Amino acid sequence: MKEYEMGKHAYKTVPLYFNLAEKQQIDIEKISFSELPVVDKSSYVNTGISMISSKYISDYLNQKLRYTRTSGSTGKFSEVYWNQEDYNRSLASLWIWRKKYYQIHPGDRLAYFFPANQGEQGYTVTGNILALSRKYLSDGNLEEAYDKILEFQPQWMILQPSLALLLSDLADKRGRIPESLRYIEFTGEYLEEGIRQQVEKVFGCSTANQYGTKEVNSIAYECPEGTMHLMQDNVYLETIGETEDEGDLCVTSLNNYAMPFVRFNLEDRGRILRNKNCSCGRCTDVLELFAGRMNEWICCKNETKIHSYTLVQIIHQANYEMDGLIIQYQIVQRAYDRFEIRLVLEEQDHFLEIEEYLKWRFQEKLGDESQVEIRFSDVLLPSAKTGKLADFVSEVGEN
Repeated sequence: MKEYEMGKHAYKTVPLYFNLAEKQQIDIEKISFSELPVVDKSSYVNTGISMISSKYISDYLNQKLRYTRTSGSTGKFSEVYWNQEDYNRSLASLWIWRKKYYQIHPGDRLAYFFPANQGEQGYTVTGNILALSRKYLSDGNLEEAYDKILEFQPQWMILQPSLALLLSDLADKRGRIPESLRYIEFTGEYLEEGIRQQVEKVFGCSTANQYGTKEVNSIAYECPEGTMHLMQDNVYLETIGETEDEGDLCVTSLNNYAMPFVRFNLEDRGRILRNKNCSCGRCTDVLELFAGRMNEWICCKNETKIHSYTLVQIIHQANYEMDGLIIQYQIVQRAYDRFEIRLVLEEQDHFLEIEEYLKWRFQEKLGDESQVEIRFSDVLLPSAKTGKLADFVSEVGEN
């Protein structure tokens, strides 16, 4: 069991797990994998070096590890480190099945969007990759981003479903699509079938759903028959809670030895079907996802809607400028012109500074008549109904 070997590696070499073992009196040599504690995202945020394996501390200190920060789409930020070879290995199967199912190769031209807090440039072209900042979305300049896509003529795109829907509406309105485009990969949010149908209709290309996180990379990938096959050489996925095969999804990375994630609660819900035969010819464990991350919309008095990322990216930018000060956040639209921002901060003495910054930036986007209230907490708890901490919640009109 590779997941158990990763568990032993983590509990013997990673301070976070080692301390957890001491606290709960766990003997990693005598306990079964299923008896190891489930660790949620609140345990990982703001952990820094305590999440790095002692075998990789030298690489960490010498900045040889690959680094990224999660997007905070569930309202929690965390840092993720990888050894580059392990990172490449974690994506190998995904590339194999992209090629087999959809004829997508690493050399094909790709367009994707990155978080607005990662770099100052609106877009970059590096070889066969066009990377666009989501600030085009928050600044209301999505047409400009679409012009870049049309000029670049990508052969495939990686998009969040909500962003893909906005681009398809824009493409339909303008009557122009990238003629070279033949595949779109959805990721980052729960995929509604209506969105898929709209995107396929407008762009006339194949689509597939890919479920994953920056912590472990790809978890499940959709074949042309619509089956979400687990990436079993990259992760071990299990459910905890109500029944043996249905409940909260819990993942263990099988490749990230520098920063292991063992029995990591993804805060999503689903069902796992073991050893299921698929008409695509494969027999694998299969994932049925019940509730993933879905962006909501800001409802305005004039019955228009604004993408929630307009506000979420302000939080991301503040966190970028203040060196990761925000640990958790949630934006709640109480009324058309009343918003509440709930924050958990790493340092308590920055209340006034961040309150002034966020009020100014929110009113800049929403108008001076908007009321913005900042509330600080020690911790933000997930919804009792969904078990998730959404980054944006609207209590006004339809989502």
